Amino acid sequence: MQPVPEAIRRAALGTLALACGLHACIGQPRPLSIETTAELPDEPRRAPGVAVDPAPELPAPSWSASAEQGLVVLKAPVPTEAAREVVREFFRAALDEAPERLEQLFADQAFAQSGAQASRQSLRTFWRARLTRLDYGSLAGQLVYREGEIEIYRAEDAARLSGVRALPFSVAGEDILVRVPISLPKVGRSKLFGDEVLFLLRPHADRYKIKEVVEDFQLP
Repeated sequence: MQPVPEAIRRAALGTLALACGLHACIGQPRPLSIETTAELPDEPRRAPGVAVDPAPELPAPSWSASAEQGLVVLKAPVPTEAAREVVREFFRAALDEAPERLEQLFADQAFAQSGAQASRQSLRTFWRARLTRLDYGSLAGQLVYREGEIEIYRAEDAARLSGVRALPFSVAGEDILVRVPISLPKVGRSKLFGDEVLFLLRPHADRYKIKEVVEDFQLP
């Protein structure tokens, strides 16, 4: 049997010494230490990154506000189609002679201006008298006005219009002026409408209500 070369013998001894040293360093495994508690904390648990500060309370929404106010909440403008729908409902209720349906379209403290003197009175009282004295049912099925002739003006439009013709009321904020030319103001000798009806509409929730009506019309 040939003797082991000196270089191989030294390498083997070095490997054995390294293994023994590692075993001594590692030693016996230690048990894991886990902290436990007998009671859960009272504070609510939150996921990482969730803000714990309360959100600021938003101000009440309004139709307009100044940029100097800081945080503001604005209401979305009511679509003009909602204004057309109020006009449709108004004439349907008038021709059906349904005062209760008419009054559902009126705002609180709604007014009517009528006649050459443009006298101002309660819109509810005015229309109840009209439906009592006149036969609006005779217009059923007739074309009282044409949708394509309706004119709708917001406040900024009405301001420009006032330079062309005098307006009977002020249009401000989110109010809307609706002009309705009347195609059939009378039946026979009975005049039932003026040649045009002007509506001042005011936003109410997600629709409009009639705040004022101006019409060149006098009860017989």
